[in-house]
Amino acid sequence: MTRPALLAPAVAARLAPAPARARAAGRAVAVALALAVTSSAPAGCSAAAADAGRAETLLERGDYAGARLAVDRGLQRAPRDGRLRRLEMRALLAGGDARGAVAAYRRWRDARGRDDADALRALARTTLWQALRAHAPAIQTAAVQAVERLELEELAPEVARLMRSDDDVVAAAAGSALLTAHENAPQLLVSLLGSGDPAARALATDGIGRKAGAFARGDLVPMLGDRDPGVRGAAAAAVGRFAEGEDLARLVAMARRDADGRVRARVLRALAGRGVAGAVALGRAAAADPYLGARQAAVDLLARADSPAAAAALDELTGSGDRQLALAAAAARLRRGQTPAALAALERALADPSWPARVAAINAAGAAPRRLALTMAGRGVADARPEVRLAAARLLLALGQAERARGELLAALSRPDRLLQLDAATDLARLGDARGEAVLDRLAGSESPELRAAAVSAHAAIARVTPGLVGVLADARPELRLAAAEAILRATGRSGD
Repeated sequence: MTRPALLAPAVAARLAPAPARARAAGRAVAVALALAVTSSAPAGCSAAAADAGRAETLLERGDYAGARLAVDRGLQRAPRDGRLRRLEMRALLAGGDARGAVAAYRRWRDARGRDDADALRALARTTLWQALRAHAPAIQTAAVQAVERLELEELAPEVARLMRSDDDVVAAAAGSALLTAHENAPQLLVSLLGSGDPAARALATDGIGRKAGAFARGDLVPMLGDRDPGVRGAAAAAVGRFAEGEDLARLVAMARRDADGRVRARVLRALAGRGVAGAVALGRAAAADPYLGARQAAVDLLARADSPAAAAALDELTGSGDRQLALAAAAARLRRGQTPAALAALERALADPSWPARVAAINAAGAAPRRLALTMAGRGVADARPEVRLAAARLLLALGQAERARGELLAALSRPDRLLQLDAATDLARLGDARGEAVLDRLAGSESPELRAAAVSAHAAIARVTPGLVGVLADARPELRLAAAEAILRATGRSGD
């Protein structure tokens, strides 16, 4: 692979590791994970404390069976010692017995009568650590990205190790995660802009764009001409953050002429709010794009143009035969106040015999002034279809009408459609209703992987941990284990600090 020139010295200096992160990158992973489970041993349990210390040492060495023996000895002396219980879970999980670790957590939770946030964090972090060491590049990549999102500095050494991966996508993800924390990351990412794998080029482009921006213009602008649409889209998003003059003109040309609809949509979104000359004409043209995403991005471009000409264009689009486009335009206009054209679009959709159209109308009504939104929600609650009633209940929630919404949410729990149940349960749990959490707990253990994934996402959205979510840490699908670990860390806090 031919590698492009490195980032300019000024850019490299800008991206040099911060001292605190550099120190974090030097920690041993096992020691860092041990911090999540450390707590004071009970008085009179010095022997159990010694067993715990020995178990930690063995864990750091990778002797999981030996660690289990040390933990078992300690638990015979002090069965309610929290430190030992957490070490037991870590040893089981690190040794490949995820089900045993989850079962150990459940026993410990039952004994305590409540969740143990430190133990949950230890299980979740160990799950991420295992994923970073997986054999599948896709799982390693996903784990690196989760670590970056969570900003888990204690796992930085494991991520740094993956910068040397033979898989360019894994290396690009790792380099992006550590771009401001590892001295070799800028050089690595720039070299990966020339990778033969388009996914790696896209990740490298995205990472440089997010963290170096205009300082790396010379590396990013050429990627607008990449042969792969994913790379061009990533480059458009990156360049769009700082584009001026000829760069801006090039993006406008891409929005009109790029061969891939996904790229056109991404360019249009990058241009929204940039004060592009001719934005209204561009938005009108893009509203006729054959690709739906580009048409929706055209509405955003016009809405953010915020001019009388843009408002007139949006009013015209509310009369479009493309229902999604018409409702998107109506919502954009309603955010600025009530207009006859926007109201007419909502009325048409609410009268549509197709229930998805009525759901879309209720969702669009969320942008309306409060009195109008309440009226629309009231009409939705009286609809014959449960999907429309649920959408109306969610609109009522957004308008602060929790008690009016609760009845419809509870009714949805009894429907046979489990995705409908999941949506209603999520909102009920957000209200603090235990009945909603109970359904989320049950659906996290569904036999359907798709439903389990949706349940994990629902837990993440409302920052809740249920026994069902913890159980997903032992799921047969590694991507679900990863998602559950990230959800748990977000719900409990990323550290014990």
